[in-house]
Amino acid sequence: MAELGDKLLLPRDGSGQPILAHVAREAAGTGAEVVIAYGREEVRQAVAPFVPSQTRWLKDVVAWQGPLVAIANVFRQFEEMSADAEDVAECFHVVAGDLPGLQSAMLRRLSHRLRSGSSDVAAYVRDGRLQPLIAAYRWHVGRRFIDAVERGETRILRVLDDVAVDPVAVSAAEAWRLEPVHTPIDYRNWEIRRSARETP
Repeated sequence: MAELGDKLLLPRDGSGQPILAHVAREAAGTGAEVVIAYGREEVRQAVAPFVPSQTRWLKDVVAWQGPLVAIANVFRQFEEMSADAEDVAECFHVVAGDLPGLQSAMLRRLSHRLRSGSSDVAAYVRDGRLQPLIAAYRWHVGRRFIDAVERGETRILRVLDDVAVDPVAVSAAEAWRLEPVHTPIDYRNWEIRRSARETP
């Protein structure tokens, strides 16, 4: 993001809440436990004051090697910590941290689609492309991620070729909420959309 700095820490709105904090708070709004994978301690320090105190933080020790490697690493850690738990979650969400428009209702919709069907994954489709970083997964898919990385796979969509995926359409009215912020132009466009479509 050049002079703007870390995109996850850019203010989501006038409150100064970082984009990543917004994503975490919306995820918490589903009632699920929230786990944030972070690569730099600066990110944790900046976001922690804005998210629920029960948020769990996991260090991504293999940061910047792509989403599949990151998810597999975090899932492995979470699996180890949950080994003695009596109740294991039926499913989990994977949500990118650079989605300032995300709403908890959108995540609940994914959970409902997954639980009410027979698919392994329910993922949003944006601009005609499946979005594996805005998706709900059955627990066993996390093990598939780990196995794929151990085989040397680096592409998450390749893993999804071998499981049943339920593509979830998003309405034109809310498609903008699934737009990530990758560049300074993306961020400026987000500010324009927020001003036009969100009531303070």
